[in-house]
Amino acid sequence: MHIETKKQGLLLVAVAVILALVVFGIVSLSFQKGSQKATQTTNKSSKTSPTLPSPTPLEKYPISYDNQASQSFWAKVAKKPVLSESDTKAKNDLLVSSLGASSSGGTVYESTTVSVDYVKTLDIFQARITTQNLSGAKIETMAWFQSFGLSTQGICDLPLMFSIDLFIAQSLNGKNIVFNPLPEGCK
Repeated sequence: MHIETKKQGLLLVAVAVILALVVFGIVSLSFQKGSQKATQTTNKSSKTSPTLPSPTPLEKYPISYDNQASQSFWAKVAKKPVLSESDTKAKNDLLVSSLGASSSGGTVYESTTVSVDYVKTLDIFQARITTQNLSGAKIETMAWFQSFGLSTQGICDLPLMFSIDLFIAQSLNGKNIVFNPLPEGCK
């Protein structure tokens, strides 16, 4: 029992570190791009306006994520729900079909609206939406998983998390969107 608790603790720490690195990377990239744009704009218009206004928080982070839904996802990562026998078979068929039998993870599905990756080390699926039609991309992704025989509950329990491509998020700036990263109907 004690060893299992240690393993769960280590897994939780590993997930937290990975999440922190991803967030740090996204924030770093957005600051670098903002800094490059500010420098370019200042160089082009230095005769008319030597200083640029600071971006508002909404300009830095154009989309808000539903915190409760995000916490639900990470809780499933920390304590994996057991898939039904049919969902387990469908997941395995999906992975073998998309990545091959000995794959270490990678892109399992890609279209003009979404890209789905399997992260083997965490045993999770991450879908990056590349369209402003957020709901449509989620529905398309769920239909793809269902085409392999996964149930709606099985898709929720994989787990699967959605994120929005940075350029799409910026194009939605000012629309006050609170994005739920879970598949439709999942809690």
